[in-house]
Amino acid sequence: MSKELSIKESLNSKELFEAFKQQLKKDLNEYNCESEFIDALTSEFELIKQSLTTVLKAHEKKAGFNIQQLLYRVDINEKQLSTRLQENKEEEYLSIVSELIIKRILQKVVLKKHFSNNGH
Repeated sequence: MSKELSIKESLNSKELFEAFKQQLKKDLNEYNCESEFIDALTSEFELIKQSLTTVLKAHEKKAGFNIQQLLYRVDINEKQLSTRLQENKEEEYLSIVSELIIKRILQKVVLKKHFSNNGH
C-alpha cells in the first residue's frame, strides 16, 4: 500500500495540499463546474473523493459540462478509466472518476514540486 501511503503523505503536506486544491479548482472552473467546496476541503482522501463525486453528480446533467473533456483536461485516458472500471465493477462510475482525478492532479503537483526543487 505504499502508493496509498504516498497519497496520504502528499495530502498531509500543507504546501502540496494547497497546490492540489488550486489545480483542482482551476480544472473544474475550466469546465463550468462548481469549485467553491474546495476551499473547505480537509486533506482526508475519502472526504475529498466524496465531495468531488457529489459535485460531479450535480453537474453531470448540466448543459456545458462534459465529463470526457474534464478527464482530457486532467490527463486521464480512456484506457486508465476502463481498466479502473473493470477492476471495481461494484463502485459507481463517478466515484472512480473522482478517484482518478484526485490521484492524477496530486501526481502532477508532486512532479511539478520535485522538478522545481531540482532546478529544472
